[in-house]
Amino acid sequence: MSAFYLDERIRTQAICDEFSKSNLYFVVGYVTERHISVNHYCCVIALFNIKVDTTGADPYNQAILHYLESMRRYAATMWGPSLPCMIILLLGPYIAFVGTLSVGLPTHYHSTDTDMQIKVARHLGAFKKAVRTLEKYYQDLPADLVSSPHQSQLFPHCTHFRPLEDIIVQHFEYISQPFPDKLIFFATVSDQQPVCIKFAPCASLERAPALFGLEKIPGRWFMIAMDTLVDECDGFQLHSDSFAHRRHSKRRVHELWSDKTKIMLINFD
Repeated sequence: MSAFYLDERIRTQAICDEFSKSNLYFVVGYVTERHISVNHYCCVIALFNIKVDTTGADPYNQAILHYLESMRRYAATMWGPSLPCMIILLLGPYIAFVGTLSVGLPTHYHSTDTDMQIKVARHLGAFKKAVRTLEKYYQDLPADLVSSPHQSQLFPHCTHFRPLEDIIVQHFEYISQPFPDKLIFFATVSDQQPVCIKFAPCASLERAPALFGLEKIPGRWFMIAMDTLVDECDGFQLHSDSFAHRRHSKRRVHELWSDKTKIMLINFD
């Protein structure tokens, strides 16, 4: 990695040849990307650039897009396990392991710098162990897990809320997303009662169906569980005009405390 190359493909192949000496075999993906996969699942994505500032694109985002494209066909139906993948960036003489507590490691250190040699060797050793663990994970992954459409990986990770008038956590299962451009989802709780799950950056509801509960999630967002306004003929369905008659209804204000933050919730009779 510390050598000079005029052609990106030659440099990429030279680095992959070094990895192959440790039985880590990368296959060709996109022009600047190689990957290791098991049963069509992507374990590792390696992004190569001959220089740190080769293009205006961010290499981390490029690698993420490669991961999304490789897993897109599984995400819509995979209901149980996650699809873990390691990303490494090989930019010029630097190697970075994405998602770790380590910073980018320079490989153009002096031959007498034994501390850096040991640090790089330890990182590569840990990387090899992690790859072996991921390979076994995907080898043992049952094929029938992709047959169920429930709890798709395209749904949010939040699957429970605390009711307003109860201390028992209520778990739910996502059913569908009626509007692709809205963070609104239909779900059912443990007793098959239909609920509507909405994600919003503010917990103040000026017009809303009956409120069941809410959860504060990272990023100053709230997950709100409310009535679905079920239609007898169409089942799960939201009707925007059903909110109109509630505008002048009597308001009932609930004051909740969460993490020492006072949240004002407005509900309607």
